[in-house]
Amino acid sequence: MTNNKKLIKRFYALILIIALAAGTAFSGTAANAVFAGGSSASGALELYDYSTKSTYTYNNAQLKYTYNGINVPLGAPGILSSNNVSLAPVYDVFQIGLGFGYKYDAGKITLTNGGNTMVMEIGSKTAYFNGEKMTLQAAPIRIKYNASGKSRVLVPSRNVAESFGYSYKWIAAESTVAISKTLKISYNKRTYTYTGTQADVSYNGKVVNVVNFPSVMISNVAMLRAYQVFVSSLGCSYNYNKSTKKITISKGDIVIEMKRDSTKCTINGKEADCGIAPRLIANKLNGKQYMFLPGRFIAESLGYSYTWSQAQKRSIITSTEKTGNYDLVYNSKQEELSEEDVSKTYYSFFVDENKRLAYEKVIDNTVTEIDNADYSGIAAANLLSFNRNEELELSGTDEVTSELYFECYEMKFDSPVSKISSELTDDSIEVSFSNSMAVNKKYNFQGSLIGDISLGYSEANKTLNMVMKTNASYPYYDIKLLDDGKTARVIVYPNYLTGLTFGTDKYGDYIRFEGLTAFNYTINVDDVNGQIIMSLENTANTLGNISFPSDLFEDYFVNAVLYETDPNRLELIINAPKNKEKYKVVSDSVNLYLYFNYKEVIADTEIDDSKEEIEEKIDNTEIEIKLPEGVSFEDITTSDLYLSKKILVKIPGNYTSFYSTNKITNKYKAVESINVSYENGYTVITFKTSKIQAFKLYDESENGRVYIKIANPKEIYNKIIVLDAGHGGIDPGAVANGYNEKDINYAVTNTYCKQKFENSGIKVYFTRYTDVKIDLYVRADFPTQVQADLFISVHQDSASAAANGTATYYSLVNTNKNSGGLSSAVLAQTLENKLVEHMNTKKNGVKTANFVVIRETKVPATLIELGFITSSIDIAKITSSAYQKKAADAIYEAVSELYKKYPVD
Repeated sequence: MTNNKKLIKRFYALILIIALAAGTAFSGTAANAVFAGGSSASGALELYDYSTKSTYTYNNAQLKYTYNGINVPLGAPGILSSNNVSLAPVYDVFQIGLGFGYKYDAGKITLTNGGNTMVMEIGSKTAYFNGEKMTLQAAPIRIKYNASGKSRVLVPSRNVAESFGYSYKWIAAESTVAISKTLKISYNKRTYTYTGTQADVSYNGKVVNVVNFPSVMISNVAMLRAYQVFVSSLGCSYNYNKSTKKITISKGDIVIEMKRDSTKCTINGKEADCGIAPRLIANKLNGKQYMFLPGRFIAESLGYSYTWSQAQKRSIITSTEKTGNYDLVYNSKQEELSEEDVSKTYYSFFVDENKRLAYEKVIDNTVTEIDNADYSGIAAANLLSFNRNEELELSGTDEVTSELYFECYEMKFDSPVSKISSELTDDSIEVSFSNSMAVNKKYNFQGSLIGDISLGYSEANKTLNMVMKTNASYPYYDIKLLDDGKTARVIVYPNYLTGLTFGTDKYGDYIRFEGLTAFNYTINVDDVNGQIIMSLENTANTLGNISFPSDLFEDYFVNAVLYETDPNRLELIINAPKNKEKYKVVSDSVNLYLYFNYKEVIADTEIDDSKEEIEEKIDNTEIEIKLPEGVSFEDITTSDLYLSKKILVKIPGNYTSFYSTNKITNKYKAVESINVSYENGYTVITFKTSKIQAFKLYDESENGRVYIKIANPKEIYNKIIVLDAGHGGIDPGAVANGYNEKDINYAVTNTYCKQKFENSGIKVYFTRYTDVKIDLYVRADFPTQVQADLFISVHQDSASAAANGTATYYSLVNTNKNSGGLSSAVLAQTLENKLVEHMNTKKNGVKTANFVVIRETKVPATLIELGFITSSIDIAKITSSAYQKKAADAIYEAVSELYKKYPVD
């Protein structure tokens, strides 16, 4: 077997880095000021002050800013106030650099970050942080840099940075303000404190702006942001399918296909290994979430030159004559490619794809908090019990639960519980039952996933706390409260072995184990019996017992077998291992590698620079449409077919010959084509766009023409929401009492909400406007495409005939706030209150869940269960047009009130 391959396969520890820079207040002046990109700032600045309406000359230091050691790119430098306080351009430093929310309106400055809000005013030293009054070291100003013509609002950088919990340092010798904060990142549903190198990227000598989420290092491999680096900067084509996790990136005739969290990939159909798996990583400080790819592998595979600069902490990418040319990159080096660069896979075993999706669905739909608002009395716990693999209803799946290993811990109360919350720590699941009590006691049910369970009652808080010590490393768990409100369940899941691969790469020959999450393993050498025993703890076997083919591994052992020692434990027994000193185990995200002849490979460290999707800059000149004689502005109608990326302008009559002479000239990059046709009595002008665009028509019919502006939605509309009618097409949703859930959902959103929001000043985009099934991840991504402020998904619940009422859900994973500061929790609570008030249904309260459409959406999001389609009480309401209108009224009132309370930019 060959031992060679193209990329690193190790994943010892995650090292991620963020670099953003901000300003500081200080005393004294700096002589040789340097700003932004490190260029020397010399000479005076001519500045215009909008408050005093006067121009003055600034001769002091011009300041630059760094964040976690990375330069913040500035459109204009910071300056010193008259009392030597650093005044930083708020847009460049705090919004673009640190990722703050920023709003400026008639002299009022609002900054938001991490759930905190700071409000300042031009010319005033009085400010408010989370409503508390404070005094600034210098008043904010608004100036224009006359040489560049750029206008900026400048704020006292130390006051802002330190108020939001950032560290602040003035470096006098460099006229630099250094802002820093420990980076917290999350991926694969885990949150980490990152203390490693934070770096950037350059392409053809130009630095890529990745300050708000810089490159991250994983096993000394620089992970670069997919869109910002490879699409926006290098011009590659890129697509990520959330439902399949498939990633496709290409340049010229070179196509790389990958999968999130997997090192397996193909280059123009040939198997390869990218070394470090692509990961979707979130910055917990500012809520940014991007796809990160192994920088060297992607760059070199596409024919770019890649170099890592340790001194600059930078990935340096340069285009070459081979870029995007498969023959030049590969065929001229066929021997090197087959020997050195492409890994080989010999055998693979994988669980049935439908079963794997079922397992993932269970994990993805776990609930960690329940609010049962109808009950407020004290509930006393009287029984705690334990079961394995009962026939339970699990979140998100109809699969037979006996095929899944899990542990269920059940608590019974004498009356309904009002609220359940929980938290996963390093070694326990901590569950709190509000307004509940029990005798302090310790249990141990000898579970594989959970060890000791302690119950403790807090008289001060009237809260029962249950601490469940975990034997597994970060298990998944689900909280359920049965219909009577008196039975609570905590269901704990292990990892599931879903794939096994035999192959080789640059580091050696290996067996790779694939799971839903990282493996918890031990490995022991038994010299007496001549065995190596590798145990996968808290791992359920979905593949069956496997004997390893001796002909493949005869150089490393006589024989080996993988078998189940417990429903939640696997052992790999290797008999008569050879050269066992070269055996090595390497963990990489959800993959675990066992190498038999591991070779250390020294590679230079890498780093990423990246920036997420940058909105395409659109020409502000509107498109002119000349009008045939006798046609007025009132004759024209329009259609916004945004799901098809089409805008239609309709004129009654056949004027195709007129427009063949008076051609319409395209002035927008986002418009792919303009077509004129005659259909059903109308001349139809169709603008086909490359992405969803909004439009506005301007009346110049007195001059024989109209103008159409086509732009990103937020350039046309101030307030934008997305309404999602759950299910559709071949997916009817819940079916009961002669009704399909999908039809009720659609009537509420696309009929009555559409009527209610029309001419309201609030633009509504619908995820579907026909009876069609839409992928959940497509729905979740839609608000980003239309730049929405919030997302509401409408559903109907189902259970027993007795169950009834209205509930709203939000995801604890989705911590995004819109520019007005609105959160998913506030959105859910406001809608719950309004819906119950208007529809007079039972208030089931606000709950948390990990439904894809509210978890993966990048804006505040909630899922509404208007009522139970299975309920004899609710069915008459939710199928009645009068009550559907009431539901629409409630949604409209809630949204309108929230826009007033949380005004957006």
